Amino acid sequence: MSPIEGHWVGVGGYGLAHFFQGPVSLMAAAQKAHQLAAEPVVGSGFLHSHLPLIGTLEFALPFGFGLWRRIGGGRGNLTMKDSSTVDASSTQPLINQIAIAGSDSLPRRSPPFTWIDWLLVLAIAGLSVQLLVMLLGPTIEAWRNRPRPGMQRPQQYVVEQGEGADAVAIPISYLLYLPPKYDATRKWPLVVFLHGSGSRGQDLNLVRRGGMPRHVDQGKQFDFILLSPQCPKDSGWIPELVVSLIEHVSSSLSVDRDRVYLTGYSMGGFGTWETACYDPTRFAAIAPVSGGGDVEQADHLKNMPIWAFHGGDDKTVPLDSSRAMVDAVRKSGGHVEFTIYPDQGHGIAGVTYQNPKLCEWLLAQRRKPPAIVNQPKQGH
Repeated sequence: MSPIEGHWVGVGGYGLAHFFQGPVSLMAAAQKAHQLAAEPVVGSGFLHSHLPLIGTLEFALPFGFGLWRRIGGGRGNLTMKDSSTVDASSTQPLINQIAIAGSDSLPRRSPPFTWIDWLLVLAIAGLSVQLLVMLLGPTIEAWRNRPRPGMQRPQQYVVEQGEGADAVAIPISYLLYLPPKYDATRKWPLVVFLHGSGSRGQDLNLVRRGGMPRHVDQGKQFDFILLSPQCPKDSGWIPELVVSLIEHVSSSLSVDRDRVYLTGYSMGGFGTWETACYDPTRFAAIAPVSGGGDVEQADHLKNMPIWAFHGGDDKTVPLDSSRAMVDAVRKSGGHVEFTIYPDQGHGIAGVTYQNPKLCEWLLAQRRKPPAIVNQPKQGH
């Protein structure tokens, strides 16, 4: 490659490097190339100083050579500083051998626009589009999935589990539904739905298959915010993560914290019992379906309104799993509504969540203020 070609490859490389270092427009890169083309700069050392991201001549050559053909082909006469001819075999550095003559003495020409130039333009356009997609893709996706009234949209939140050096970031995907008349100027009830084991993973379409999210996709409209998280694969519902996500949504949206409700089916039914025992003061009421829990923790729910559901012929999760929790809560002084479907098996999510009385009952409950303990008066 001749020295002048090396210069033009450098000019092209400068533009290409700016595309990858972006966000610099094609027009800006072309203008910079024109500016550099007018400067008496020589030598392929320019290439290395302006291609930190590209690094190789082979990658910059097609782009630079195309620019050279369009706006610089044949431009420039090389002269020796001592007015002699350039000696290509000389061991002296090229920068000491040659110089570009003044711009007034340089002949200029504009070669015709050929099909090769069109291919170059198409390549640059394709590169620009791909770069824009890479840079703006996540922003566009987030904007498209932003929460909107009357719609159920996929969202993601990163939960920090643990403390200090042991903290682990766990991303949780979830569906978020806003009621059609959602307005941040008023407070709205929040219902949290926990799915069963078959909907775990990273595909939110699995969460849409059943329960309350399915009814939303089928056109059902609710007068509350619906939060439907997805449990990570090979895991069960972890109360700390569920509570952290609820707190995030409650802080981000206009949520009535005295009207937060928890329900779930199968594995989600177990998660409902366990999460309510973990943080009983957060929820106004719970509705576990085909689940069970730790009877040793049941006394935590003695002040919690509960409506439990189970199939009498459930072969997957025995009826006694729910019955044991119901009996334990009642024994501790709590009140529980318990609905048994005598001829139903494990799959009672459809009949339960299609019952309008469930939502009516949930929304009628409000979180009770913590009991005030009267301290004995101190004598004087």
